[in-house]
Amino acid sequence: MQDDFKRSILRDPIWMLGDVVEDADGEFKLEWHDPKYGTLLKTEEALAMHLRSSEDMLINRHETVEPVWTLEVWAKWRDLALNSERGLQKLQRYKNEKNIALTTPFLPRMPEC
Repeated sequence: MQDDFKRSILRDPIWMLGDVVEDADGEFKLEWHDPKYGTLLKTEEALAMHLRSSEDMLINRHETVEPVWTLEVWAKWRDLALNSERGLQKLQRYKNEKNIALTTPFLPRMPEC
């Protein structure tokens, strides 16, 4: 599936996903390697929020957020949507395998990664 993006007019996606880790409080989070901010830990709720906001931007293209819609801006929001969906999928699959209750309902649209 990742090969499909190579046929796009957009640049190749930047993948930011890392491993699932347990933080100091015992909560499982996903490593997120942001080129701008470094490595962060994302919860299910944060990933779901990123997914909703990035999909909203891709659909509605809010001018107050992005006054000019270029291919680079489009690629940025696409990357956020792809990483958020894959990351949420990965974190929830990990929690399901460990019999840990999910905090966010999620129905992935993309095939399993």
